[in-house]
This record gives sequence, structure tokens and C-alpha cells, in this order.
Amino acid sequence: MSVRSGVLVMCSGLSMHIKVVPGYEYTGKQPMQGELKIAVDGSVLEFTDDPVLSAGSVGQNLNAIEAVFDFENARLVAKAFSGAKKQIAIKDTMSDQPILLKATGSTVAFNSMLSKCLKDG
Repeated sequence: MSVRSGVLVMCSGLSMHIKVVPGYEYTGKQPMQGELKIAVDGSVLEFTDDPVLSAGSVGQNLNAIEAVFDFENARLVAKAFSGAKKQIAIKDTMSDQPILLKATGSTVAFNSMLSKCLKDG
């Protein structure tokens, strides 16, 4: 299987990694630092601490940016995603448009993430 664009969310129990692959080639001219903004149903999430960002390429030199959220902000993201009704938008500093995701499936997936790897205590 080959994927040219998308969003991958991984949870380690203490943090959450969100990797955004916009689908165009990495040229080295894109900014290596910046910010990642996430909106759920039109509301932009406000984080207590900015996520740690890294940028580079994946696969066949596709552009990618990864954000690592601490436990508190990972729970904030997971709760917002699990309550999404229509759309999730993720905007990185490399792309001219946000990646738009349907909320379908996010409720079950992120409720599971909250109960298994991001649970309190």
C-alpha cells in the first residue's frame, strides 16, 4: 500500500504524535519550523504548551511535518476529535491549504484512545 497524503495519529500513553503528509515533494525550501493549527467544527484548539514540531520527508521524498503533544494537550486533542460532528482541519506552515478530514469515525477512534492510552491515572 502506498499513501501520498494524509494524517497519522499515534499515541504512546504519555504523548500523541500527529504526522501530516500534504502530498507534495520536499524540496528543502519549506520552513523547517513553524506551527500546527487544529480546528474541530470551526473552533481552533488552544494548547497550554505548543507541540514540538519537526519537518522533513517521508517515503519517496514527500513533505511531512510531525507534532508531538504532551499528555495534557494530547487529551485535549483526543477529546476534541472524539466530539467532532462535521470536520477536522489541520493547518501546517508548509501547506497553502489545511488538510480537511471528515469527522466520520473520529468519535469511536478517539474515545478508544482516551480510554486506553490517554487515560488518567
